[in-house]
Amino acid sequence: MTIVYRDALEADLPAIVQLLADDPLGAEREDASVPLLPAYLAAFQAIAALDHQRLVVAVKGERIMGTMQLLVVPGLSMRGASHGYIEAVRIVADLRGARGGGAFRSLGRRTMPGRGLWHGAAGVRRVANGGASFLAEMRVRP
Repeated sequence: MTIVYRDALEADLPAIVQLLADDPLGAEREDASVPLLPAYLAAFQAIAALDHQRLVVAVKGERIMGTMQLLVVPGLSMRGASHGYIEAVRIVADLRGARGGGAFRSLGRRTMPGRGLWHGAAGVRRVANGGASFLAEMRVRP
């Protein structure tokens, strides 16, 4: 079965928040209890309303396998070039370390040039659960 990458739907929120909470970093700061906190829905709606942001999910069958947020930030430097950022990449626990983040890297790189971007980067607070290899592929230093 093929993994499909698509924009997240509101119905995907519980699975996305569960992915965010299911690592050492997220366990400290996320709350995946149902019903979800209203702040998660508000954040989803804010992201969905902006044409320079995408919340993406990786889906295999009915299961959400991963998520990431793509942001395009307009800039004045580099002759007014826009910059792309990848945030909040999460992969289901049973695929971590199996290079699942590499597919997101590829998706981000394919998406960003179509937006007229000069370069891309990944936002980093701390690296957890094999995220160092993902960041190395993105050529980003934590």
